[in-house]
Amino acid sequence: MSGLIKKYAPQIGYFIFPNLRRELIGSGEVQNRDPGTPVNLLVKAHYHGDPDVLFAKASSFADIMHVTRRIAKYKHLPPVRMEWGKTYATDIRVFGVFRYANYKIRIDHVNPLDRVLITNEGNRDVRSWKHRVDVKPSRSGAVWTDYLEIDAGMLTPLACLFARFMYTHRHKQRGAAGVRAVMGEKARKVHHMATKENGGFSKIT
Repeated sequence: MSGLIKKYAPQIGYFIFPNLRRELIGSGEVQNRDPGTPVNLLVKAHYHGDPDVLFAKASSFADIMHVTRRIAKYKHLPPVRMEWGKTYATDIRVFGVFRYANYKIRIDHVNPLDRVLITNEGNRDVRSWKHRVDVKPSRSGAVWTDYLEIDAGMLTPLACLFARFMYTHRHKQRGAAGVRAVMGEKARKVHHMATKENGGFSKIT
């Protein structure tokens, strides 16, 4: 059964969520391309809070597990602050049904001074889940931006949809004043323009 689900995942996802296909086609993500190629996602949240306090939450596994508790469980993941250069392994169970065993989270950059966090994640089902967090001060408090590039093979469309739901949910749980998410080419261009001078998804030295 799981093999059939993986085989027909894009078609199932497009049928259940027709807006997803419309968004990806409109962005150029699936036009003349393998539906399993990476998809970019950008989630921007506005907070009435201190940017340093927010970055402390961004780099804390305890906070991640707390704000995602209604969606996913992270077995073996320590409730600690992330350490630069370290790789963590966890078994993730989503909605109590879908299991992602031996999921690795490598911390390529975490620095409270520039408030940038970069992780490279994945397992045998998720080829690559690149995630960059930027927390910047604003007039009303802070802006927290998640940049993601997701490659889950044929499951990429569904993985991207789930990521959009999950990161939006996390921000709402943290009390964000507003959250906006975009996928596809627009997200890729925004990420490139915002990070081209400071590393993108690459390790910052």
